[in-house]
Amino acid sequence: MDNIESIKNIKACKTIHGSSQIIIEKFTNNIIHLFQSFYIKDSNNNKNSIVVDWGKSTECKINLGFMIDNKDFTYIGATILRFLQSFFCLIALYKFSINFSKENIDIFLRACEKFKGLDWDDIVDDLIDAMYVLFSSGKIMNNIVLKG
Repeated sequence: MDNIESIKNIKACKTIHGSSQIIIEKFTNNIIHLFQSFYIKDSNNNKNSIVVDWGKSTECKINLGFMIDNKDFTYIGATILRFLQSFFCLIALYKFSINFSKENIDIFLRACEKFKGLDWDDIVDDLIDAMYVLFSSGKIMNNIVLKG
């Protein structure tokens, strides 16, 4: 499945299709699948996979479920940012985390501020777009992440 199809599947994670727990499970699993399709090339031109910290993934699921149930997205930007910053590459037994520029983080957080007072179904499309833009701007070991 290409990135466009993955994004469409993620944007379909709306509350009309099930409970918040089902939605969040599908949402985060599809996000992980999408962003783990990205990779970096090291100085030897080797393709290195990007993976996620499963503890941060679980933390994100719990927090997002709470936000959906309470219709309170005040901290969604910080929650998603922690989750996105948990992606990394393992190269020669060393863990290299993804990094985002301060400017791109600020743009992402400003986009998320607009979600306060809205319902999940009203924000999911814009949230995915903002997440994708931020993740695509990421670097690992000063190497730009490449779309899978």
